[in-house]
Amino acid sequence: MTEVKKLEKSQVEIAGEISAEEFNSYWKRAVENLSNSVKIDGFRTGHIPEDILIKNIGESAILDTAAELALKHNYPKIILENKIEAIGRPAISITKIAKNNPLGFKILTAVIPKLTLPDYKSIAKKVFEESRGKEIRVEDKEVEDLILELRRRRAHLETKHEHTANEAAPKDEDLTPFDDVFVKTLGDFKDVPDFKEKMKVNIKLEKEVAEKESARFKTMEAVNEKSEMELPEILVENELNKGISQMRAEVEREGLEFDEYLKGVKKTVDDIRKEARPKAEKSVRYNLILKNIAKSEALSVPDEEIDKEAKKLLEVYEGADLDSARIYVEDILLNNKVFQYLEELK
Repeated sequence: MTEVKKLEKSQVEIAGEISAEEFNSYWKRAVENLSNSVKIDGFRTGHIPEDILIKNIGESAILDTAAELALKHNYPKIILENKIEAIGRPAISITKIAKNNPLGFKILTAVIPKLTLPDYKSIAKKVFEESRGKEIRVEDKEVEDLILELRRRRAHLETKHEHTANEAAPKDEDLTPFDDVFVKTLGDFKDVPDFKEKMKVNIKLEKEVAEKESARFKTMEAVNEKSEMELPEILVENELNKGISQMRAEVEREGLEFDEYLKGVKKTVDDIRKEARPKAEKSVRYNLILKNIAKSEALSVPDEEIDKEAKKLLEVYEGADLDSARIYVEDILLNNKVFQYLEELK
């Protein structure tokens, strides 16, 4: 049984219980999951008896895992049964938990807000027609600048390996000649003319991609400016949390502690969240606009395509959650499908 309460800022609160009988059915699965992830001396992973698990990690850890599994399984059903158009990651809290008892929970989730969109088709047509009308050219100087940069990089590497740190870098006129021997060390190139021709093609492709991205951005800016909507706070918070997590990961990759980094820049997490809020709100608005267009135009991504791309993602990020990967991939693929639809409007 569940009770749904509508809140402000396009959010709903769902309160309810999962029966004791159903909750108990997740106990065995929780034990299996923990047995496969916990390390206990004297026991092989995946073959840890239940009583040993309880002794080492406590019954509460198994209950928490069982609750997570139960809610993960029931959340989609709750959303469907109550006809809730939920979006984003929900905030789930446990209100009551004990073995052989019902599991009490509260779920706070954002719902698709009421959006008033402008004539996005006319806006998109105009922007993309202007973009297609632009002539994209590659000047000889751009290729020559690239060649000079490659020669400088080669000289830097040679200086680094063969000379002292105090030695001045060679002047441009003293750099290694850019000849057929040089280009063959860069890849599958026959000679200098072949290299230049291929670089022209590559530079043009890069410019075309950049122009396409610019047109997409201009379209979103124009549609956003004329749109009216109420932003679900939970989506903004999720976006801010994602940004902080990415920042933390980048700092730690550089070998720094995140707290030390914050001290160095003389900021708190709250300061960063405050600074990032306008960008987070705009990102949420853009995503909501794209989802609304996808819904209006009946655009979707086949499950097979989502599964295929999600599996590719999991190969790169081992240990990532499949469901989370599917949500992430579906968002990207669907957004891209919306842009393709807008680009092809005549």
